[in-house]
Amino acid sequence: MAVAETIPAAIDTAQTHSRLRFLWPAILLLIFVAQCLWFIRTQSFTLDEPGHIAAGLATWKYGRFVMQNDNPPLARKIASAPLHFFTNVDVDNLQRDSHAMPPGLKPTHAWYVRLPMVALGLLLGIAVWLVVARLFSESAANFALALFAFSPGMIAHFSIAGTDGTGVLTFFLGTIAFAIWTNSPIWRNACVLGVGVGFMLLAKFYAAPITAILIALMCFEALRQRKMSALKHAAAVATIAFLIVCSGYNLHIARYQFANGIMDAHFQHREQDWIAPVPFKSSFTVYIPGGDYLDGLARVYRTNKAWHNAYLLGATAQNGFRAYHVFAIAFKWPTLVLLLSGVGLALVLRRKIQLSRGACLAAIMPVSFFLLALTAQLQIGDRHDLPIYPFLLVLAGATWHYFRNSRKALIVLALLMVANAVDVSRYAPDYLSYFTPLVRPTQTWRYLGDSNIDWGQGMIALKKYQDQYPNETLYVRTFGGVDPSFYGVKCQRFAENERPHGTVIVTAIDIAGYDLADREAMRWLWQYPTKAYLNHSLFVFEVN
Repeated sequence: MAVAETIPAAIDTAQTHSRLRFLWPAILLLIFVAQCLWFIRTQSFTLDEPGHIAAGLATWKYGRFVMQNDNPPLARKIASAPLHFFTNVDVDNLQRDSHAMPPGLKPTHAWYVRLPMVALGLLLGIAVWLVVARLFSESAANFALALFAFSPGMIAHFSIAGTDGTGVLTFFLGTIAFAIWTNSPIWRNACVLGVGVGFMLLAKFYAAPITAILIALMCFEALRQRKMSALKHAAAVATIAFLIVCSGYNLHIARYQFANGIMDAHFQHREQDWIAPVPFKSSFTVYIPGGDYLDGLARVYRTNKAWHNAYLLGATAQNGFRAYHVFAIAFKWPTLVLLLSGVGLALVLRRKIQLSRGACLAAIMPVSFFLLALTAQLQIGDRHDLPIYPFLLVLAGATWHYFRNSRKALIVLALLMVANAVDVSRYAPDYLSYFTPLVRPTQTWRYLGDSNIDWGQGMIALKKYQDQYPNETLYVRTFGGVDPSFYGVKCQRFAENERPHGTVIVTAIDIAGYDLADREAMRWLWQYPTKAYLNHSLFVFEVN
């Protein structure tokens, strides 16, 4: 009788434990979402968002991929879908300026275009938890998720209508799908990998060289195992990815005409063709499904080669800095995450933690990504390094797993987890401007620029400041983003050679001066008292 009563009780206990095991991950994901919502409410549209929104609306209504075609359409379609289906915002009168504001767009529409990105961030958090739980343990997964929930780059870029967050998610999922296929090279896993690669290509153009590396690794595995089926899998992955890219571009077929050393590429729903010289004079015509993708890829290549004014540690370089991304990561990513992931990497390299062949081979992907990033001349923010970040969280989970049997070590790790949350909270909700504790918040402009500090996200804070001091006349100089009047700010703009008196508000980017004709043009303001530092990006001076 006692045994009969004990069995149901044990079953009930096991079921309760099974339900409670997801309580901690659910709380952490809610914390992440809450911070994203806080960000949406307090941060204005960034410099690139209007262009992404307009380009997305153009793809929905007209099937046009011409505006700001330096990014694939996936994120833009996702972000702009609520506007297209539930509002009257349109692009009929939009100018070709990539940063122009779509007619009818309102500040409240930030919720429409940004909430879908939050959902993608939530999906990434779940994926990180599942991967770490599968590789190590659920407690390690909870630890990694706690770091994710307080990761400023993840919060910020999954709270704006940009393309970087989507690139992070698809790159992570594609890499994990490759690891799964390597461990179990069956047709189902190959098809899933093909889908993952297809969406990765539709998210960011940097996926193109990464895809080439991935296919090469699949062929290497086929040769190593001497299995023709693996080569067939590689072909299937390439085919599925190609079809998904074509679908993302509305099944458009581009016409490429070659004659007398000139290429004339015609795309559907375009006002102008893409005309460029080619190193041969043969005459022929090629029709390419999804040819808009090649146009975008070429634009990114040209932009990268022509980019100027890379800024690092107070210096500028026309061709960029070799160590730019190393410094960007060191300054912009939480120090404790870097420390914990570094310990995890050391444990893996010393084989204190055993990983599957798929996990080891998949590690080539983020390493390759970082090496490719080092060669890029387009150096405008740590956001271009973010696809590496989720893999650091996996390594941090490895650290927890290794020390799981040491009570003292777990206490230390738990304290570091809390310390990371406290550190990141210093900048909340201004997560885009986050810098390591090693850099004073008012001195960040001395180290990095561009979207690392100010991406035009401070207009709501500026409006709040004006509401507090309604009798002050504001003289404002902002780096980018929407016009202050879009958020109801009444101010006077001034040029870099002017010296107004009163309340003068200048972005940290202009204090650095690397994008001005005269780098010292705004330094005269330092002789006056700083009244406030808005949104960790805008200096308020009281000029007598």
